[in-house]
Amino acid sequence: MIIGKLLVVFTSVACLSYGANASHSRAMVHDSWASKAKLEIAIDSLEKRNDALSLAYLGMCESMMASHVSWPGTKLDYFNEGKKKIESACLKNFWNAEIRYIRLMVQLNAPSFLGYNSNVETDFDFFCKYLKLEKTSSEWKLKFIDELLKIKKLSKTKVRKLEELKEEIKK
Repeated sequence: MIIGKLLVVFTSVACLSYGANASHSRAMVHDSWASKAKLEIAIDSLEKRNDALSLAYLGMCESMMASHVSWPGTKLDYFNEGKKKIESACLKNFWNAEIRYIRLMVQLNAPSFLGYNSNVETDFDFFCKYLKLEKTSSEWKLKFIDELLKIKKLSKTKVRKLEELKEEIKK
């Protein structure tokens, strides 16, 4: 299920800003995935921000909220609201590799019947090409790559490309 897989992803991704609050934001989101109450706090905090990266993470949080409700219609509502916010963030800051990473992770982990997978190839290529240029720390860049490497759907070619990128970032 997408939510279960996203929980793993969410534990290691969370750069919500490029300023001094990045570490605090990472810690807050890192700790949020485990419970509905913590996700609600993260969502409340993210809703107060107006940057594209926060909007993308808000979309991811909302998608993850689906794991904390039982009614299928409500699960789908949470997923669709999250998806809408992620797409909006991509439009607001098309050139941000981390936003593309968020969308890529959600799409790679979404069940195929949801039909949310049309940007996997372009986001993967974009992420690999532009991640090095992001202002995010090398530590977080490596965590993003590690999370992608956990996805069993990735082809051997993609895995090899990510491993090469990881070595470049380590230099």
